[in-house]
Amino acid sequence: MTRSEARTAGLTHYDEGRTCPRGHSPIHRQVSNSACLVCAKEYAARLRVTDPDRPRKAKATYNAKHPERVLQHARETYGRRKEQAQLRHKEWLAANPHKRREHEAARRAKAGKDRYTAGDIDRLLKLQNSRCVYCKRSIKLKFHVDHIMPLSKGGTNSAKNIQLLCQPCNQMKHAKHPVDFAISRGLLV
Repeated sequence: MTRSEARTAGLTHYDEGRTCPRGHSPIHRQVSNSACLVCAKEYAARLRVTDPDRPRKAKATYNAKHPERVLQHARETYGRRKEQAQLRHKEWLAANPHKRREHEAARRAKAGKDRYTAGDIDRLLKLQNSRCVYCKRSIKLKFHVDHIMPLSKGGTNSAKNIQLLCQPCNQMKHAKHPVDFAISRGLLV
């Protein structure tokens, strides 16, 4: 097959059927520049050793020249991989509930440096004997991480400002001040 035949067929590579000057047989050539594929791979490997930043620079230059193509390619790639990515993300969320809570709270927190970890949650679960702070129900299987002083009232996202509650208590407390909520529950007189 010739280069022009391959180009009209819309191929990116073609087989010329003879050997390359360097002895690669049979020659598989690139339609774009008619270079031998083996020679091109060897050349690229030598460039990676002598100038490792060259591919990154070339990609940055291409991206700057063709932003529409890059965006379209990204959209097509996302469309092809969307379902797989969503499935992997769903599996990760199910396997890492503590990490998910930690991430969501950090995202909402005003102070980015103060953040609790999954280890802090495990420690609190032991300290609270797997019981809700307010109603003393078991939270061994399911619990909510609550900010004692709500973030909306100036609380931090540190380990010192969290407690574990059952879902009903957390939803009733919402963004109330801890003293006001304790009074409403009859815990403080």
